Amino acid sequence: MNNFYNYNLKNFSLKVNKFGEIYFINIHPFYIGITLDIGPRILFIGKIPEKYLNLINKNDSELKKEISKNRVELIVYNLIYSKNNLIKPVNYKVKLKTNKNKGIKINYNLIGGHRIWLSPEDEIESYIPDNIKVNFNINQNNESILYFFSNHYKLDKYFHEKGFIIEIKKEPQLDKIKINKNIYDHLKIKMTHFCKNLSNEKITRSLWGITVLNGNGYFIFPIYKNFSKLNPQYNIVFWPYNNLSTDNIKLLNAKNILNKKHSLIRNLLINTPNVNKLEKLVKVINERKKNNKFGFFINSNIAFYISRNFIFSKEIFQNDKNLSIYPDLFTNFQVYLSKHYEELETLSPIFEISNDKYTYFSEIWDIYIKE
Repeated sequence: MNNFYNYNLKNFSLKVNKFGEIYFINIHPFYIGITLDIGPRILFIGKIPEKYLNLINKNDSELKKEISKNRVELIVYNLIYSKNNLIKPVNYKVKLKTNKNKGIKINYNLIGGHRIWLSPEDEIESYIPDNIKVNFNINQNNESILYFFSNHYKLDKYFHEKGFIIEIKKEPQLDKIKINKNIYDHLKIKMTHFCKNLSNEKITRSLWGITVLNGNGYFIFPIYKNFSKLNPQYNIVFWPYNNLSTDNIKLLNAKNILNKKHSLIRNLLINTPNVNKLEKLVKVINERKKNNKFGFFINSNIAFYISRNFIFSKEIFQNDKNLSIYPDLFTNFQVYLSKHYEELETLSPIFEISNDKYTYFSEIWDIYIKE
C-alpha cells in the first residue's frame, strides 16, 4: 500500500431532511453515509469538500455564531444529490396493491442508494416498508472495524432481519492510482450482506445487493475462457418490460481491448489476477430512453461501473464446488437501466434458511474517485 494518507478516523452523524439521521464513516479522503432512521441504505460514497467539513466539525455554539445548523444539514442534503456522490438517492413513494387473494396495500418509499433485498422479487416481501429505526453497532477485531446495520421486516407471513456489514481495515487499503492520464483515489472495503429468518418456516432465498449509481456510466463484465467449447460461457436474461433491441449490450473481444495501451478498460483489467483467462467483455450502456433490465451469469465474478468521475467494481465470492443454483434463470449479476440512473446488482446462490438462522453473502468493493 502506498502511504499517501494520514489515517485519522473521525466519523459523524447528521439529521438530513427527508432521510433522517445519516452516519458518515470517514476513511480519509472517502466518506460513506448510511441511514439510521430508515433503511439501512448507503446514501453517500465520495469526498466531502474541505469547506463543508470545516462547518460539519464545528460544535453547536460555534455554529450559532457563524451559520445555522439547518444550513449545514442543507449542505449535506445537497451534497448527497451532487456529482460528488457515487451513489444515487431517490425519494418518491410507490403505492402497491397485491393480487386479489391477498389484497394487501403497501406504501413503499423508494430511497435509492445501496440496499439488500431477497430474490426472487416478490410483490409483498420485496416491498415491506423499511421506514423504522435501524439497528446499528460497531465491533472490531485485530485487523478491521466492522459496522453492522440491520432492520426487521414483517408483513403477512414474511418476517426476517436483513442488513449489511461494512468491514474496513484498521490500516485501510488506500492508495492513489494512475489510469491513463487521470489520478484516482482508491479504497477497498468488504461488504457482507446477511439475512436472519424470523418466520416459523424454512425459506429459500438468494441475498440480493442492489446499488443505485449516479453518473450516467456504463458497465463492463469480464468473461473467462471456457474449459470446453461444447458448453455455454455466459447468459443474458431479459425482463418482460424490456426493449428487445440489443443496443444496450455490446460484446467485445478482450484480446483487442488488452492491446489498446491507452484504453481505460484495458488499464483497469491488466493488473487483475486472472487477466490471462479473459476472452470476452460484455459492455452494457444505458441509453436513458426506456427502462430496461438484464441479468447475467458472469464466470469471472466481477463487474465494473465506469462514469466520468468514478470507477466502481464489485467482486463476489461463490463456491462452485457446491454446484450452486442462482435465481432469475441463473444470474449472479443484474443491471437495471432507467432514464435517471443505473443499478448494479449482485445475487448470491439460493440458500435454504431455517428458522432463527443467518445466512451471509460477501463481496469486495473497489472505489476509485478521480482527483
